[in-house]
Amino acid sequence: MAVSLASYSVGTPDNAYQWYLHSSGVSLATGFRASLGDGTATHLWLDSNGIGTTGTFTHDGMIVTPSRCQRLTATVSNSTTTEANLPGLAFTPVSGAAYAVDLTLVATSAATTTGVQITNTGGAGTLYLCEPATALGIVATGGSYSPTSAPVASTAFVITLRGVFVAGSAAPLTFAVKSEVASSSVSILAGSHARYTKMT
Repeated sequence: MAVSLASYSVGTPDNAYQWYLHSSGVSLATGFRASLGDGTATHLWLDSNGIGTTGTFTHDGMIVTPSRCQRLTATVSNSTTTEANLPGLAFTPVSGAAYAVDLTLVATSAATTTGVQITNTGGAGTLYLCEPATALGIVATGGSYSPTSAPVASTAFVITLRGVFVAGSAAPLTFAVKSEVASSSVSILAGSHARYTKMT
């Protein structure tokens, strides 16, 4: 039987925690904050889509910046050549900071002749993306990934994009999906996610 403890308190200064203990492990409620040591270190926090940190912390003499992970909670489908926003992947950067960007997207296409295209639709600064699986081939530049085919039809496959984003302001970085051709459906499935790691 699951046991829950509400407003479990320990340490300072951030001492109001929500804990839910389950027979299979521990799950943390939205808004949970956890600090290292005496509680004065930079804390990790949870929101509805992911986990992040308000800054860096030091471990064994090294500065550590945990990744900020965002996930898509609902499938987004599009059968037009106009971008459809992928809202769960949005990320608000620190102006002037540089980030490593990793996108892992589960996609489907109605036909092998229809590419699932990913575009960068928001954010100020410079974004460089590439597809690591393509040896020495940068197939995504300027934040756009524009293939003209899909490996399989009506079957899920994975698109992996990696790159660097240098933020020119704190404007949110956003992505969208569109079909290569009109009237042919493509989708990015729920569970797809993005990871942003601040480089210090």
